[in-house]
Amino acid sequence: MKPTLPAVLVLTGALPFLSATLSLVAGGPFHPTTSVVMLITYAAVILSFLGGIHWGLALKIMGDAPTSATRLFILSVLPSLAGWGILFGLANPHWQLAAAAGVFAAVWALDGLLTVQGILPRWFFNLRSLITAIVVSCLGVSWWVLPP
Repeated sequence: MKPTLPAVLVLTGALPFLSATLSLVAGGPFHPTTSVVMLITYAAVILSFLGGIHWGLALKIMGDAPTSATRLFILSVLPSLAGWGILFGLANPHWQLAAAAGVFAAVWALDGLLTVQGILPRWFFNLRSLITAIVVSCLGVSWWVLPP
């Protein structure tokens, strides 16, 4: 598969992050609270999606590398749990935005390790690097402009 379709889909998937952040920066059309709820909820959804990628990788290598697969299975559920914890365990929206940015960066670092090990293709990590930069920037800008 050519990475063109995944790139288009990933960049399209950035639109909710960009639109909610733009709303916060521009002062509308969404209320600031709505924008933050949109950002944090979508972040939790996408973190779960990223964990699903790792689950699929674990399935793929299970027969050839059972120890690595076991580690990946365990790691694959952490982004979903972190997203859930960010949604319901943190009361302060600034903390939620910062925690989400941190989890996205951590999952990106794991993808870098998986790329170095040859488990993920280089083009995928390059795409993940771009989208992670966009997402973490959106979360950071939103954190910065969010009223106290």
